Amino acid sequence: MAIYVNCMKKIVIDHAAASGKYTDYQLQLISHGFDIVLSDTKCFLSVICISILLFHDLTNTLLYLLILSTLRSYTGGYHSSTHSGCLLTFISAYLGFELLSHIPISDPILFFIFVICAIYTIRCSPVEHINNPLTEEERTVNQKKAIMCVFVLSVFLLSSMVKVHRTAKTIVVTILINTSLMHGLKYTRYWRNV
Repeated sequence: MAIYVNCMKKIVIDHAAASGKYTDYQLQLISHGFDIVLSDTKCFLSVICISILLFHDLTNTLLYLLILSTLRSYTGGYHSSTHSGCLLTFISAYLGFELLSHIPISDPILFFIFVICAIYTIRCSPVEHINNPLTEEERTVNQKKAIMCVFVLSVFLLSSMVKVHRTAKTIVVTILINTSLMHGLKYTRYWRNV
């Protein structure tokens, strides 16, 4: 797959460069976009394979990926400086999700954890990373979208607590993992400065 994506990247960049319509910076952005698609595909496919082979739980894994990806795009947080570090972090977060998902937790405790994580997410998002700086306008838009995501998740949480405990737990554990990735960035900065 990597060979296919790299081949496509080379063809697109060569064609764009030959057209003369793009600056060197724009060509670098196109190249970086292909690298991100390849990295994200590796992360998602790795987690899906682990889900199928080890946990036999594809439905909740897909729900986890959907929620986490949406939240992370607006809340920010830890970003690894290498693709392999990103893959390791992504898989570790997923394994943490699976571990926490199998701990028996009552609905009131699930709701309490959700409220704490929701408050943290609303107050602290978006968390900027040095590899992903934001303009003031992007910060404002992302914060509003993060609040909207938390609101939608709370509606789903309340409706699923009545009927489907497993879905409620998936929502809560996913926002907990996202909160830890948001907060983890602060500790990463601290330890780098020590």
